[in-house]
Amino acid sequence: MALGQNLKKKKLIPDQQDKKTVAKPSSKVKKKKLIAPSTKPSPRKKSTNQNPSTELLNFISKETEQRRKSLRKRYKEEIESLADLTVQFLVFQLAEEEFAIEISKVKEVVVTPAISKVPKMPKYIIGLADVRAKTVLAVDLAQKFGLAKSLESNFMLVIGGKKQSVGLLLAKLPLALKIHGKNISSAISYLEEGMEDAYVKGLIKLEGRLIHYLDVDELLDSDKAIVIPDHLMDKP
Repeated sequence: MALGQNLKKKKLIPDQQDKKTVAKPSSKVKKKKLIAPSTKPSPRKKSTNQNPSTELLNFISKETEQRRKSLRKRYKEEIESLADLTVQFLVFQLAEEEFAIEISKVKEVVVTPAISKVPKMPKYIIGLADVRAKTVLAVDLAQKFGLAKSLESNFMLVIGGKKQSVGLLLAKLPLALKIHGKNISSAISYLEEGMEDAYVKGLIKLEGRLIHYLDVDELLDSDKAIVIPDHLMDKP
């Protein structure tokens, strides 16, 4: 009986060690709960995330501008190297403007052959033609430069680039001219509306005439795509 009473007392009355383990409510916690949160909003971090479409357009614009600057620098150096030389050109007319291509880039001039249409191509790419058993891409530069909607094509000027041959459609036969380097300028003060200045290497000034000096390789490679980084393409 006495043993039972002792057990009851042990359950109801904790010893001194048990009293120490009983946690007292912290006064600091109570005070913390009573303090109202500050009404002053925390400063927000500025979002650096751009709209994916805007970021992609900015990238393309930047890449295009850098490429154009690089081309202009190269054109200037190449034209300056011609200062004491005489260069042979083939000059042709598109609408009211004259253009010149180095004669070394020209393969031949032929009467415009039959042209087969190619679906889903830009309007200035007229189609494919067979010239001496070789396939040539027929291009209307007047449309490409925005000088005319269409062009009467009586002749084809076949030029060769690093990768392909292209036939430029012409209304009139081109003329061969020898131009001294001092008459060629890399400074382009104006361009016809719609004409891409990256194709124009410089200007030939000859007896009151202004002739656009075209870079054949750039002209043929101008439609290549800009390489877009994966992190821009992966964005939703």
